[in-house]
Amino acid sequence: MRHLPFLAISFVSILTACGSHSSNPTEGRGELDRMTFTYDGIFCLNDCSPGQPIAKGAHVVLAAKGDDGQARYRGRVTAPGLVIEHEDLQCMCMEHDASGSSSGGSIAPGESCYAPTVRECSRTFTLRADEAGPVTLEVLGPNDELVDRIALVVTKPERIEAVVKTSRPTGGTIRTVTPGPDGAFQVDAPARLDLEAAAFDGQGNALRMHTGDVAFASTDAKVSGWEGRYQTEVHAPGVLHLTATGLGMTKPFVVRVIAGIPR
Repeated sequence: MRHLPFLAISFVSILTACGSHSSNPTEGRGELDRMTFTYDGIFCLNDCSPGQPIAKGAHVVLAAKGDDGQARYRGRVTAPGLVIEHEDLQCMCMEHDASGSSSGGSIAPGESCYAPTVRECSRTFTLRADEAGPVTLEVLGPNDELVDRIALVVTKPERIEAVVKTSRPTGGTIRTVTPGPDGAFQVDAPARLDLEAAAFDGQGNALRMHTGDVAFASTDAKVSGWEGRYQTEVHAPGVLHLTATGLGMTKPFVVRVIAGIPR
């Protein structure tokens, strides 16, 4: 089974974008108003609203958080096209300060928290979107009673685009590179390149996907991949020809490497 990296993080700082307020645009309440749903669960960093359509062929993690974090919920999909590949329980000891920000560390579902942190758990569903169209995810309780449900949309992507981020090979600030008028990316050597992808529908709207849904390769450099994260390093001026392949599409792109200022 595909491994999704955000389930392995042991400590994160989480902004209020992943709090429990239903007015928050990065989360959504279920139709019965008993649970809060968000993509990426307790590891949400930003833009995790379940209102964003899922790209056909993509994998996503959707978390459901109810009033009782201890309940052993399970999921059920009411329409073909969306498959539940895996279910899990994510728990954290969270501390919320007066400024509205939150921080916490992940714990095993059976572990306790100590003041001033509080225990918060979410049921997570790893979903695979096989067919385009509307679907409903139902969350059931221990006796198969309906707890809540949420409507989701799977959309066929019309294009994928490469996202190139650069930093020094030894680490440091990571910045996103803006492609030039010809679509090529330009970076200074030496650099480490982090390669990601984004999917869009026919109107240019971004679709939800997982980084591992698109793979990268190059004829000019070694590209390494680990749990959906792709990287390569450049140490001298030149041109890299790369391809992003996934979701039924292939996108070629070019990275131009120029001599940077020695540091």
